[in-house]
Amino acid sequence: YTEAITIFDHILSVSPNIYPALLGRGSAYALTANFNGAIKDLSKAIEINTTDPDGYKRLGQVLGAVGHVKEAAAALKTAQRLNPKDYDSFQQCATIYHKNRNYRQAIIYFRETIKVYKRVNKINLITENTNAIISNDNNKKNNSNLSVYWNYVGLCENAIGNNLIAVEAYQNALKYDKKFKEAIVNMGQAYRDYGMAPEAKEQFIKALEIDSNYIHAYHLKGLMYHAEGKFEEALNDFLNGLIYDPKHVECRVMAGLVLHGMGNLTEAIKHYTLLIDHEDPEKID
Repeated sequence: YTEAITIFDHILSVSPNIYPALLGRGSAYALTANFNGAIKDLSKAIEINTTDPDGYKRLGQVLGAVGHVKEAAAALKTAQRLNPKDYDSFQQCATIYHKNRNYRQAIIYFRETIKVYKRVNKINLITENTNAIISNDNNKKNNSNLSVYWNYVGLCENAIGNNLIAVEAYQNALKYDKKFKEAIVNMGQAYRDYGMAPEAKEQFIKALEIDSNYIHAYHLKGLMYHAEGKFEEALNDFLNGLIYDPKHVECRVMAGLVLHGMGNLTEAIKHYTLLIDHEDPEKID
């Protein structure tokens, strides 16, 4: 990137208003964390070329990265207006809202991303079928993207308390990828938040059947058991999580708390000590 910036510097010193060079240097600045330089170049680029959605999209991404949510959304919405078929600009907008915990707006844009993506993808499939060319790799990629978008819809819906709507979103994600363990465990969390413990447990177990090393599933299942007062089961899950990752802070904290609550102070102190002193977790006897 440094070499690229040097070349762009030379070009722009000769002709300061070359749109592709400003776009290129602005992107290179962003990739080297020079966000002020990136914003300056990309802002100038969209002044020179007001009809190319790519400039607005790149500017929106950088503005979002530095927390200028309103300005980022405005740039990305311009990109959407200039190219309504570019689902990536909708997804970028959704991601920025999600990152800044504006979940209601994020839901709107993730759902719009799905609509645009499916519309564009349908056109592509028609073209492929017309040419008698069907790519399994493309189908897998399309399904993977849709499963991720639906998973984000579920996360946002659950964050604002729409637990069962979140479950529906996760179910949609699993239509495109049956082994999407993140969506499965997130569905379990949504069930748990709604008070449906048996359904939650079923999802946590299903995720662990797909990946027995999935620490997040152990942690969430342990939290559910802890909330129900089932301390032995909770401790077993937290310790299982620590087997696969001895440095997993959340499991370490909860293991200590459960042992403390059960009156096993000696073992609880071992976990607390590791957390405080940052010792090697593998030194535990």
